[in-house]
Amino acid sequence: MRRRFNPMLLVVLFGSALAWADAPSESLHTPFLFNRTADARDVRMTWVLRRVPCATTPEALAPTLGPSDLEDPRSVTLESGETVTLSSQPSPVGVCADPNKRTVPDQDCRAAILETAGAAPVLMVAPQNWGVPGEYYFCDPGPSTASKCAPRLDPAVDGGDEALALMLRDDGMLAFEVSHPDGPVDRTIRIGPVDPAAIAARAATPDGCRQTRDAYRAFRQSTACASSADCQVLPGLAIPGDANSCPLIVNTSVTFVAAKAVVSQWTDGMCASGESYCRSPLGVVCRDGICGELCAGVSVPTCETSCDNYTSEPKSICSVTFAQCSGSGENCHPVCTDAKLQRCVCRDNTVVCEPRPLVDPSCPMPCRP
Repeated sequence: MRRRFNPMLLVVLFGSALAWADAPSESLHTPFLFNRTADARDVRMTWVLRRVPCATTPEALAPTLGPSDLEDPRSVTLESGETVTLSSQPSPVGVCADPNKRTVPDQDCRAAILETAGAAPVLMVAPQNWGVPGEYYFCDPGPSTASKCAPRLDPAVDGGDEALALMLRDDGMLAFEVSHPDGPVDRTIRIGPVDPAAIAARAATPDGCRQTRDAYRAFRQSTACASSADCQVLPGLAIPGDANSCPLIVNTSVTFVAAKAVVSQWTDGMCASGESYCRSPLGVVCRDGICGELCAGVSVPTCETSCDNYTSEPKSICSVTFAQCSGSGENCHPVCTDAKLQRCVCRDNTVVCEPRPLVDPSCPMPCRP
């Protein structure tokens, strides 16, 4: 008697095999410029300071741009095969983005005008970065989803979805090209034609992003001081491409109202954001006649939670025991930080607080509250 084949058995077995597989990991992709020609090339990049929703196409954006929307041009020289991260921050040649650091302050994309001698200029619209999940494969490992970015790539090889390549086309013309222009807008580099001279000829806007940025930069120059009492921290801006723009540490000649007005003009004017927020400094000091951040340049660890969170407990942290911990040792209770930034533990059913060592002799703060 002929046996009947049950296709559902294969489905069940295949599904079980997939269930045994580890969950796919996500790889970070960040746009980068890739010189696929045989010669060194100078490329000029001019970033757009305005907010650019990712649904915006380069063709729709180009006619709306004016001088007030643009950052100062930056030039970079790429040898054959070299790469540079397409970031609104100045990026060193050959240094790819950290695959473990995904910095997406909002859902906007970034836009920039790219120019080089012998090629038509283009306007790029691209996400700051995006995640690419790994795939399940039944037998053999599938193709890698990791970023293809490297300090130097083979010019004959496609750089993938995150590469904007400068290359010689089949007709011998030099051009900026992307390999995958029709993907989802939040995971695709798109380019279109642009006329930089036409943009420069348009009227500037008095309250545009560039003018607001210049006003903010002027505030940042007000740093002269005689003592730390002359220094203050005011509402700041994280401006793409402006290193150390945030926080705003100035002397008392700059008023809160004036600084807030410029910050509001930037955010209300739909200008692009940098980091998601301006982190408050540990303090400000007058150093060598200039206002600056306390502990600048020192990596200060974050304190544990405040001991004030346990004031309702009869014995503070000693009243809280971790569920999976047996016994009464220090590891069975939370650690907290007191008002003096001391580290407090529960030892023999008593809260014991001890001073922390300083991370650096120049910084009086042992941890960041």
